[in-house]
Amino acid sequence: MNPDLLPNLQQPYRQFVTDYLKLLLASARRAHRHMDIADRGSIHAFRVAVRRLHTWLSIPGLLPVTDKKLLTRLKHHIKATNALRDATIHNKWLKKHGYSQRVALKPPSLPPRWKRLCRRLEASIETAAQIHEDRLNEPFSCRGASVVQSLFNEFADALLAIRGPEDIRGIHHSRILAKQLRYMLEPFAASDKQAERLMQEMVSFQDCTGMLHDLATMRDALAPAPSLRAHIEREMKSLYQIVETRHIRTREQLIRDFREWLENCDIPPPDWV
Repeated sequence: MNPDLLPNLQQPYRQFVTDYLKLLLASARRAHRHMDIADRGSIHAFRVAVRRLHTWLSIPGLLPVTDKKLLTRLKHHIKATNALRDATIHNKWLKKHGYSQRVALKPPSLPPRWKRLCRRLEASIETAAQIHEDRLNEPFSCRGASVVQSLFNEFADALLAIRGPEDIRGIHHSRILAKQLRYMLEPFAASDKQAERLMQEMVSFQDCTGMLHDLATMRDALAPAPSLRAHIEREMKSLYQIVETRHIRTREQLIRDFREWLENCDIPPPDWV
């Protein structure tokens, strides 16, 4: 997102969040208008825009009012693009490693009534903007950092809980938290180098664990020949070693980095262990 369009971080929390959500909704609407079912790039752009909007709306504690039915409908648009996205990634990997097997690329069948969903989301955001609570009048730079703190606390615990490359559920859970952290840090990262570095750590973690998830999905969905299955599992172990070396074993340093950033935001950090 263009940093020039971002609301001021010193705005009251409620105003910043609602203004930012309106920007994300406008981005999703624009991506939908420009989407061509025959163009995988435009489908991916729509998927990313909707995912960013959905993530912000679903972050715990971000807004006092969130319509779960609207979140579910928004999620359906992301899920509709999953098969095409997965097939594209799987085929790219198979081609790279010299396999002739391919997954069929089927255009997504998106749910109907996108415009109506957008109008209802807009109304929900406007409703949240009218809520009067003292805590929502704090500057976003302060209260937003508190939300980041809470998410990172969960992420740090989730890293410790991962049991190995076959712990797909644990890896997926930590990846979801990393995604929420990444998107919450984006407004700060536009003007804060320290926040940008932390955000890039989350991007790196997402990339590695995302590929792990893709390989596990390919292994389970394709019912591959034993030699291909063994190759996929070797790749999974190799990727997990990267995750373990770069992220799990460096957890304490990451905690120190987040602690330092929170202190710079005047947020007392928790006693992470």
